[in-house]
Amino acid sequence: MQIIRAVGYTQHPYISDKDLKKNRIPKDFRLLFTEDMRLVEPVFFFLLERCASAGVMRSKNTQKTYTDHLYEAFSYFEAAVIHWNEVSSDDLRAYSTALHSTISWRTKQLLEPTTISARMRTIVQFYEWAYGEKLTKESMRDRVIYVPVSADSRFLAHISSNNHLVETSSLIPKVQSKDEVSAIGKCDLPKLMHELGPLPPGEGQEITDPRPTRTRLAATISLNAGLRIDEVCGLTKWQALNLKPSLHEPMALVPLYGSVLDMGMGGSQTARPNS
Repeated sequence: MQIIRAVGYTQHPYISDKDLKKNRIPKDFRLLFTEDMRLVEPVFFFLLERCASAGVMRSKNTQKTYTDHLYEAFSYFEAAVIHWNEVSSDDLRAYSTALHSTISWRTKQLLEPTTISARMRTIVQFYEWAYGEKLTKESMRDRVIYVPVSADSRFLAHISSNNHLVETSSLIPKVQSKDEVSAIGKCDLPKLMHELGPLPPGEGQEITDPRPTRTRLAATISLNAGLRIDEVCGLTKWQALNLKPSLHEPMALVPLYGSVLDMGMGGSQTARPNS
């Protein structure tokens, strides 16, 4: 098995611009090929349905991750002389067991339980899709279970206190949550924030620290709004326009008025911290 990235075409001598835009494979879309250069078509159509629309890739990282997961699994089944459409639930369990003794090429350590769970989730989703397309004979749906999801693992987790149930498969290893917490001490926090750089100067203030303000500003928003760093990076300008840091106390809490914390998941109202 091998992975090959697609080349993006903006023009083609035999295809109209309209048809090309609608049907083209997005640039850098990863394709799975056999050693004799045959496209693994089921993987291609699964990834195309999940990761692209009208010739546009929704997320390169997601598509790359899915392709890597399927590449590893198909390579395993190929080595075990099991055709991909003859894989059974017992074969998936054997693959899951094998992952627990697999060394990561990146960390040189055993795979983390979360990594194994993510890989198995992709494989199970693929085989559920393949069964729906009548490409396989065995359904994995009869092994679906419902499990509660911790708020810590959801996007914008701070806005919801509900312990939602999600659909998952018994073939996906359950990851035990960790209770270990490493907190920053009250005395260490000002020192840490200072090392991250200055806050943006207020109106009429002179710039006394030439360092960039981006990292400090992101950390301040994360600290006081309870957002993860990826959530901070996902904020739009209008959501942060009314952010008002104290000019007199740089380390004071940052009150938010009608901005970041008012715009919760789905536009729901959320609580705001008080300084």
